[in-house]
Amino acid sequence: MDVKSRELDPAVTSFRRTDAILAGLILLLALLYRLYALTGDIMYDPVVYAQNAYNLLNGTFRLDTYSWYDHRFTVFVPVAPAYALLGVGTLSTHIWPLILSLSQVGAVLWLGYRWLGREVAILAALFLALLPLDVVCAGVLNPDIVIAFFVTCSAMCWIVAFERRSGPTRTPLFLAGLFCGLAVLTRPYAVVMLVFFFGYAVWQRALLKSLFWLCLGLILIGTPILLLYAVRTGDPLFRLHAISSFYGAPPAPEGAGWLTYPALVWNVRNATGLFAPLFAAAALLGLVRPTRQRLVLLFWIAPMLMYLQFGSMSLNSYVPVFKEVRFLTPLLAPAALLAALVILEELPEIIRKAGSLLRLSSTERLNKLLLVVLILILCASSLVFIRNHRSRHLGVANSFRSAVAVLKTEEIPILIDHWRTGIRLSYYFDFEEGSHFYAGADESKRMLRTITPEGSRLGYLKWYEDPFDIPEAFVVLEDEILGQAEKVAALDPARSAYPAKDIPAYCHNPPASWRSMGRFGSLRVFRTSRKDSLTCT
Repeated sequence: MDVKSRELDPAVTSFRRTDAILAGLILLLALLYRLYALTGDIMYDPVVYAQNAYNLLNGTFRLDTYSWYDHRFTVFVPVAPAYALLGVGTLSTHIWPLILSLSQVGAVLWLGYRWLGREVAILAALFLALLPLDVVCAGVLNPDIVIAFFVTCSAMCWIVAFERRSGPTRTPLFLAGLFCGLAVLTRPYAVVMLVFFFGYAVWQRALLKSLFWLCLGLILIGTPILLLYAVRTGDPLFRLHAISSFYGAPPAPEGAGWLTYPALVWNVRNATGLFAPLFAAAALLGLVRPTRQRLVLLFWIAPMLMYLQFGSMSLNSYVPVFKEVRFLTPLLAPAALLAALVILEELPEIIRKAGSLLRLSSTERLNKLLLVVLILILCASSLVFIRNHRSRHLGVANSFRSAVAVLKTEEIPILIDHWRTGIRLSYYFDFEEGSHFYAGADESKRMLRTITPEGSRLGYLKWYEDPFDIPEAFVVLEDEILGQAEKVAALDPARSAYPAKDIPAYCHNPPASWRSMGRFGSLRVFRTSRKDSLTCT
């Protein structure tokens, strides 16, 4: 299974029937893992994107808002037609990231096969198919899988353009710019991939020609976006101003975890699992024993990894970037390719040396056996993490569904503790009780205004300072929200930030007159007894 350095050659790009079968099996395995991880739990960020997709479909989406969620079109726009065809539900909400995740596995298989050989392609695609971080993110409507797919396609096109024996061609260079533009539209920091493109072009001594086609692809994405904002908001740079208003915020604790990413190497009880130490070892070997392909893959990884670890969220002052494991998704494809390449190049040599010491007559079977054992270990460890993830999040989804079933038994108002609880409830109501819980960038203002559309039963407890003023209604309290409010109040009683100031004190000790309708996971549903009427409009 030795893998020799090679450029793109038509002789190695013909797809055999057995390769097609293997590719199909890997994609099927990837699909099964991702469907198993799909729980239906809609978390805070994903539900905002789901709300945007629903509002876009119904013509009530607004572009002139300073909420950055409203400007990530690549995340929620493709979900709108899914809602039109299938309605609001688990499959329609998550089919877009699911398709992109599977497509990225296919892209790794294709690039690996054309550039690094069939063995590397198959092993790398298998790694990505099993990798729990990618598996879990495929079932979450967030930018993580979206930016990962576009970055992978962009780098893939760039590599294919330059690794041809005949020299770079304009179509893949143009496509690299196109995909890079979509990645930047998803998350602005994807612009750091230009470091990879520029450095690669300088290395290949084809700077001007390659950058021309790259910029053309970027312009094709950027120009319609600027025109859209100019027409809808009067400011072609409105999106930049909206997003930069948040990026200029003071440093947050989420950016201070400098060991968050390095700790993944020794703390494997996370979404990267055993893959993190495997990828780290491959990167180290790639640096110690460099080859052309290893250096290209390392250079693909380096700019974004350095930004995520040391970058700033502000151009005016140093505001460390938030550290979240899920932000590493754009690095998974090159890491999988690098690990597969290093393993298939180094493992036979290591086993050969060990075999000579042990006086083994043949080491080929041992080499294959170790590869099979490695794959089985990764497969099992990934399945364990996904099973635990499924257990946690499936319970949350079921609790919301059960609560909604109770809330549908009577046509009376529903009062909630905080907009975060309300927006998740609205999703499980299929947005039929309102779809404008998250609007703008000020959390308090969301709960001061009334909820649209007219006739919605959903409202806020914050509207009633005295619990005895509450009319006949359902009341929904969420333990996590109340716990965060208590924590904020205990640490800093004078602090007015989320969520303490937005939740009435009586929510922490509900009046005895409230009749309990049941506990559903972290949700508690009550019914007030007052007979007055309330219309939430």
